[in-house]
Amino acid sequence: MPIVSQHSFGKYCWADLSTTDPEAARKFYGDLMGWEFDSMYESENLIYSMILLDGKHVAGMGQLQPAQVEAGMPPVWNSYICVEDARAMAQKCESLGAQILAGPMDVFDSGVLVMLTDPKGAMFSLWQPKAHKGFQVMMEPGAYVWVELYAHNPTADADFYEAAFGWDLQADSNPQNPGYHIFHQAMGEGSAEWERRVAGVLQIRPEMGPVPPHWNVYFQVADVDASLQKALELGGEQLHPIVEVSTVRLVGIKDPQGAVFTIMQMAHVHAKSGD
Repeated sequence: MPIVSQHSFGKYCWADLSTTDPEAARKFYGDLMGWEFDSMYESENLIYSMILLDGKHVAGMGQLQPAQVEAGMPPVWNSYICVEDARAMAQKCESLGAQILAGPMDVFDSGVLVMLTDPKGAMFSLWQPKAHKGFQVMMEPGAYVWVELYAHNPTADADFYEAAFGWDLQADSNPQNPGYHIFHQAMGEGSAEWERRVAGVLQIRPEMGPVPPHWNVYFQVADVDASLQKALELGGEQLHPIVEVSTVRLVGIKDPQGAVFTIMQMAHVHAKSGD
């Protein structure tokens, strides 16, 4: 698998799980995704582990603090945007209507962290890399593959991200995916369309129920049907039927503690696994 050594500013570079039960989460995700866990810091009320796939960083996991639980914060997968200056970007985001939840804070020599909510309430984070650059593996089974904003009004809610990060929201050109939008990043001349893709934007429809604006993290799997069955056996919950769009198959899952994520199977992975 190719190793990622650095990430472009303005793109997503990391994801981690905040959970109420780290031990149970290790069991669920270890069995489901083949992950291993390397504890970086552990005390009475604070646990943070690096999640490894074949010895390479694919995500992190931390324990929700008692104050967060008391405030009603549920287990959640957090997503991080790579930035050159977290403190300056936090000020910019705040001036555009975002609310700072935590930070800016130095995380040892790893980097600088800021946690925020956008003007509509969707939580996201900024990461200024130092020793820890972010994902070492992406776009492989068991690793991060995509991230998506659930929004009530995709075009209007995109204004904040366009102003903060210079992203450009465009309607998906795939006729099989009407109404879907994708954030693109300005890059050098000659860059491929897929290289400029940052994240997707999905409209929250009435039939979804009372879903608040949020960011959703996707992980790639070799066989979505087998992974879904495994997740159910491990105590996970299927959130909707398997969706097939062009070259991908995907399904949303809620882990036993309540954190939501999506698994995605790429067509070329399916073909390879069926050889």
